[in-house]
Amino acid sequence: AGGHRVDLDTQGDDVRRLLVATGGLPLLIEQVAVQCAVVGLSNASAADTLAQAVNSSYDLLDAQQRRLLRRIGLLDIPVGSGVLAEVIGQSVPETTALLGALVRRSLIELLPDGRFDMLSPIRCHVRDLSAAEADDTDLHETVLGLQTWAERVAPQHDNFGAGDASWLVDVQAMQAAIRNACADPTTRDTGYSIANR
Repeated sequence: AGGHRVDLDTQGDDVRRLLVATGGLPLLIEQVAVQCAVVGLSNASAADTLAQAVNSSYDLLDAQQRRLLRRIGLLDIPVGSGVLAEVIGQSVPETTALLGALVRRSLIELLPDGRFDMLSPIRCHVRDLSAAEADDTDLHETVLGLQTWAERVAPQHDNFGAGDASWLVDVQAMQAAIRNACADPTTRDTGYSIANR
């Protein structure tokens, strides 16, 4: 973070104290590192709560990044950038740029298979932010985006498809889209159609 180098022989206890206080969450570790660079290792303290740390990072995001973060928080599964592009109504390249900003702030994580996920404690707080700011708009748009994505990528015929289709990495998102569609009487037929395909 640009501060002085740490001497673990003399400052090891301070480093351990701060790392234990962060609970190992990358978001909190990064914030403590910046604090150490500004005020020194012995004067730094971990954020009082995870909510405080998430709020601090959230305040630094632009409106599109905030919207994407809130909608990822509503998903209980890791998802790829194609799914998230539908969920926020942006192109895949635009969504990828937004995702990069969230990964750099340690609000979400990039998995080895290219999907994005969020740590459970951060997800809980982000859902609170969504409830406070979006009046169910995020939930509605997330469910609609999942369904739109599923309709677009599912095979167009019941008896055709490939075992190596690119969307299969997001099979959990497909299952969520189908469950949500089938749970709503107005989209149940669509849900069954997607499931059959």
